[in-house]
Amino acid sequence: GALEIKGDAAPPGLRGDVAEELRALRDEIGASREPVGDQGPAHVSDGAVVLTVGSSRACRRFLAKAAADGRTFEVLVAEGAPSGAGAAASEKLADALPPRVKVTLVPDASIFALAARCRVALVPGRAVLA
Repeated sequence: GALEIKGDAAPPGLRGDVAEELRALRDEIGASREPVGDQGPAHVSDGAVVLTVGSSRACRRFLAKAAADGRTFEVLVAEGAPSGAGAAASEKLADALPPRVKVTLVPDASIFALAARCRVALVPGRAVLA
């Protein structure tokens, strides 16, 4: 039959079960950053142009791993108007990557025109779900 909850009453153990599932989900999401970041060398070739929105830890790791073996490539960072978050993101990326990797802040309006040059686009999950 259907579970019927009256008022604020919840079945015994429900709160603990939900908390346990949320912890497991948090751990799974946290553990996914490393494998995603480690895939940089497989997707970024020498001379590639990479477009990104923001600079999450996973994004920085992905690009740093791609640059670790001496590859030279360019990263285009969307400005993120109206907040301008892309400026901070491009600074973080420039600091995290070797000087041979060019990091350029680009206006959001130019992304459509630049996308054809890009081999890889890195978009955070929160941007996909927005």
